[in-house]
Amino acid sequence: MRRNTPKIKEDLQPFFIEDNLVMDCEIHEDIDVYVREYSGCRFDHVHFFLEDLSHSSFIDCIFLNCDFSNLNLSNSSIVRCEFYNCKLSGTNLSKCFIKEILFSSCALPYITFGEAKMEKIEFNQCNLSECYFASTKLKEMIFEYCDLSKMEVYATSFKGINLSTSNINGISISIQDLSRATINADQAILVAMMLGMKVK
Repeated sequence: MRRNTPKIKEDLQPFFIEDNLVMDCEIHEDIDVYVREYSGCRFDHVHFFLEDLSHSSFIDCIFLNCDFSNLNLSNSSIVRCEFYNCKLSGTNLSKCFIKEILFSSCALPYITFGEAKMEKIEFNQCNLSECYFASTKLKEMIFEYCDLSKMEVYATSFKGINLSTSNINGISISIQDLSRATINADQAILVAMMLGMKVK
């Protein structure tokens, strides 16, 4: 999968707001941001204290050690962004357009992707336990060494997605949604047991 990386200028300026747009700047810890559009920004140790940032736009942004826990980001656009060591526990990404994103070593338990459109997304060593996919459109997804335990999947096809390096213990998914995904031999036993089969 070829994923475009964020376009960030080298000479970023301090945080500023103009017409509800934050652009080409560095945003550091303990800044309470309540803006709807961000472009070309680097967020470092930022805690999003707000409950609602729905209908927002993040384009060409990098997030380092940020906390989005329990934040409502529904109906937002997130394009060409990278998240490193971030917390998104319980974050609502329902009905979002999410494209060309890297999540690396992030904590995303209980995150919701209901009715989202996701393309060229890479999860690398992330905790997605008890996450939720419902009527989600997935295209060119990578899950590398992730915790997907107790993940709930409804009406979301994982066709062509490799889950073989990830933990899928206790997932709730139909055989139709799991059809043509790649799993390893041990996972195949788990899936067989989910279907009520006896493995000898």
